This record gives sequence, C-alpha cells and structure tokens, in this order.
Amino acid sequence: MTEYKQINKHELSRKLEDSGFPNLLISNSLKSNISLMTGNVNYTKLPSGLMVHSSDTIEDTNTDCGSKLVPRIMLCVLLEGEIVFSLDNEEFSISANEKPAVFAYMVNQPVFFTRRIIKGNRLKKINVSASKDWLLSRSSASQLHALQQGLFAKTYVVHDWIAGSETVDLALKIMDAEYNDDLMSRIECERLAFEMFGACFEKFYSVSDKENQTESVQSDVVWPLRVYEDELETLLLQRNSSAELAENLGVSMSTLQRYFKRHHNKSFAEYVREKRLEHARRSLKYEQVTIGEAAYNAGYNHVSNFVSAFKKQFNKTPSELKTL
Repeated sequence: MTEYKQINKHELSRKLEDSGFPNLLISNSLKSNISLMTGNVNYTKLPSGLMVHSSDTIEDTNTDCGSKLVPRIMLCVLLEGEIVFSLDNEEFSISANEKPAVFAYMVNQPVFFTRRIIKGNRLKKINVSASKDWLLSRSSASQLHALQQGLFAKTYVVHDWIAGSETVDLALKIMDAEYNDDLMSRIECERLAFEMFGACFEKFYSVSDKENQTESVQSDVVWPLRVYEDELETLLLQRNSSAELAENLGVSMSTLQRYFKRHHNKSFAEYVREKRLEHARRSLKYEQVTIGEAAYNAGYNHVSNFVSAFKKQFNKTPSELKTL
C-alpha cells in the first residue's frame, strides 16, 4: 500500500477530473491549501466501463463537496466510518461503526450529489459504479421492462444493508489489487469488480423489487417514456412561469401536474420552486454570487420572499449558509 498523504481540494478535483468526473465543487470558504483528508484515494476507470473508487483516509476538516450526477448506478462497500450524502435535498447517512455495510443508489435523472466531510472520520470503502447506459446495454427486453417498472421508475433509488463476510473479503481484495500497477493486478481488479458488482446488484435489485411490490399503485395511467425532469434542467435557469415552462415543453399544465404528482408526490409548481432554490443554494455556496443575484435567478423579485422560502426549505438563511 502506498504511503498516506494529505489531500487538498485541488488534488481531489484533479483525481476526479482525470477519471472523467469534472466540476467537483467544494465550499469556497475553505482555503485551497487546507487538507481535506489524509490517506489514499484512488479512481480507476476499467476498460469494461466499470469505475472503481477506493478510499482509505482520515478526514481532516468539516466541509462538503458536491457535483452533478448523470444517470448511473453505484454500489459501495463501507468497511469503516460513516458516509453522509445527499441526492438533491434528501440526505442519507450510512455507518459501518458497528458492522461493515453496503449501500447502493440508482440515479435515473441528473441530480446534485453532496457528500459531507467530517473531521476525524476514519473512512475505508470501495465503490464500483457504471453508467445507466452500461446497465441498459446488458439488459434483455424483458429485463428492461422490469427495470422500468422498478429501479428506473423514480428519479433515484437508494438502499443499504449489512455486508456479508464474502462481500467484505471481495472489497478488501479489490483495494489491494487497485494499489498495484502490474498487469495481473489490473486483470484481477477488474475480475473482482465484476464479481462485487454482480453480488451487490443482485441484492440491490431484490430489495428494490420487494419494495416496489408493496407500494400501492393509485393510478392506471401508463406514463410515456419521456422524462420531463431532464428537459427542465436548463429551462429552470430562466425566469419562466409554470405556464411558460409547460409551453416550452410542449405539453399541457394538467399533464405536468399529473406527472409530478405521481412521480414526486408534489405539484409541478412545488417541484420547480424546490429545484430553483437548490440551484440558488449551490450558487451561494460554491460560486460566490450575492444573495440578491441568487434571489433573482431563482425567480424572486423580493429578497425577503427568497430568504423566507430558502429558510423554510433548508432550515437556514442564505447569510447563514455563506458563513459556513
């Protein structure tokens, strides 16, 4: 294993960019020379299309980092420590302080991913991930239909469970293989990554399928394959009303209302407002825009209304966020 070293935000951003994940955002309040963590962080893009990420670190500061996630599946074996992350506004906390754990997420539309870095957290984990297209290309027509009714039916799906001893052994072997650059280690790393992906995906799919079967379906509407969330991403940055957004999408307001009520359990207007506030939160924290600019971009003519809505959604004011 290579010697432990301090990793600052520039070093972490470079590692991610080299692995095909640009645009990592880390709080602007954190100085560039401050160590985020001490240890080893590796990203390996395998020829098969799988991505392996290992982390064996002690986190040195309290901050968070984030990036836009495109549709993909991620399977993580958490050997030690705690991971606190958010997909858009929903926060998840996974701990291996008592027993190693596995967690997985399937992201079906672009979402903003944020991970909290916690000072003193001893983190040891292995991730194996792949794009949604990678998964689709390996699915038969019947499997694709099942996936559309289950894992692909929501914006994202997240599950966690206790890691079995075989899964833990696999994760440790992948970590050992990833730290070596010789040919046989590369081949072994890829073989083990496929084995871990297969075992964890089978469990993830089984848990998701059981959950899906227990959910009561309130409507017999067969929804089209069109995904409005993707198309809204760029439109939300414009100061359009709900009616204007519907016109740009080429659908009626009633269609959008039914769609968002079914898929997000909220009205179209609520979805738009929450997304715009999330864009505002990111721009305030990472892009150093003023509160007035963030309010205007989120569609608010009065800063006081923006501050009130922001505090209601995030439980803190924009000024409090900027001082973190």
